[in-house]
Amino acid sequence: MSAPTSTVSVPSRPTLSVKPDALDATTVASIAKEVEDEAKSREAVFQEARALSRQGMLATHSILSAKDCDEALTACEASVPKVITALKSLPQNGCVLRNQGSVSAAIEQYVAAKCLHSFLTTGKMLPRGFFEAVTGDEYLSGSIRFCQDLERYAVGRATCLDANSVLICRDLVQDFFEILLEFDFRNGPLRRRFDGVKYVHRRMEDLLYELSLTGTYQAESEEEGRKAKKRKLSEGFTSVRINAQDFVTLKENMDRYDKKREEVIKKTRDVQKLSKQAIFSLHRDNMKQASEQLDRAVSIAQTIFEGYVKDEPLLRVGSYSNAMEEFAEAVLFKEWLTSKQVIGIQAEQFKGLINTSEYCGGLGDFTGEVGRFAVVAASRRNEKAVMEALAADLAVQDFFLALGSPPRFSKKEQAIRTNIKKVEHLAYEVSLVKATGRQVKASEATEPPAEKNDS
Repeated sequence: MSAPTSTVSVPSRPTLSVKPDALDATTVASIAKEVEDEAKSREAVFQEARALSRQGMLATHSILSAKDCDEALTACEASVPKVITALKSLPQNGCVLRNQGSVSAAIEQYVAAKCLHSFLTTGKMLPRGFFEAVTGDEYLSGSIRFCQDLERYAVGRATCLDANSVLICRDLVQDFFEILLEFDFRNGPLRRRFDGVKYVHRRMEDLLYELSLTGTYQAESEEEGRKAKKRKLSEGFTSVRINAQDFVTLKENMDRYDKKREEVIKKTRDVQKLSKQAIFSLHRDNMKQASEQLDRAVSIAQTIFEGYVKDEPLLRVGSYSNAMEEFAEAVLFKEWLTSKQVIGIQAEQFKGLINTSEYCGGLGDFTGEVGRFAVVAASRRNEKAVMEALAADLAVQDFFLALGSPPRFSKKEQAIRTNIKKVEHLAYEVSLVKATGRQVKASEATEPPAEKNDS
């Protein structure tokens, strides 16, 4: 006899009264391909950079361990063009990626190894002219790393009571330290590395003092120390161990770049401020004023681009890019209020102004403004407007999912999910009011606790 069967109820499938308006399929496909290609290019760069870094560290290790370093140095020389070639597959020849993290560190490691090898042959720091494929900042950072490697070498020679070699190291580091004192380093990696040179110089002095106690080195007299004068690049600084003119040129270039950077930061404040004001105006239904504010933002942004960013792509990173992201957010919100459509990056309003990263950033932040719009709509019991807001947020989420959730947009995606949840809760509250015909307070939406990072 067969067992009795029981009927299990099945829940209804999700429904939306307003269908999400998906972004243009061509736009999504184009950006998805761009993001995928860039990810592949970045990985190729990182792969070559890791190889260069390993060879550079091996060369330094071989030198300090009294081993043959020729093979490692030859491998370094072969790896540098590969890194540069891989960078060329990225926008602006990968200048933004090159200026960050492991790529610049690998090139600096190569510079340090070459300088250390040359120093043991000539007693001098290798001049800038020997590094055609290396930028000024990379040469400067590599030179600082070379000085830090000299500390290990000097300790090894002090162990052998070789005071002369330690003295040569001290003289070079002292000259280099005096040169670096002329630079105006802003807070960042270069500033921290410069601080390290001070400790290397002090360590050299300590080594010489300790060697003087053994009788292998005669310390300078106090009278000679008092006669020593501080030398400056601006006063024709010369050194037998360092080509000072290289650093005069580097300092001039850095000062020129920093001046431009400060001007860009100052001017982009107006773009960001006008974009925020435009969003403020849009929330108050003042479309005319918002349009005027965005027009002024465009004019200023174009001036900044033509005057600074066009010739110095790195100046786009930071303040300018953040301002353009805010501008993209304002334009997206304005066009959505007008047509209830989420426009793509190919729209006329964006041409020649923003890049893909700025568009995606603005798109993620746009969901927050849509959420604020939904709050006002819910307070007016406008269910249709709330559902339109939810549809827009879902369309944006569809877009980011189509990109494959690249790590650099992870924070934006988390914000989008949070905004969607808030609008869904608003839709529920409006539905309750509509169903009961009176004021009903829905239970608060809860957020999961943030995951703890035990690392």
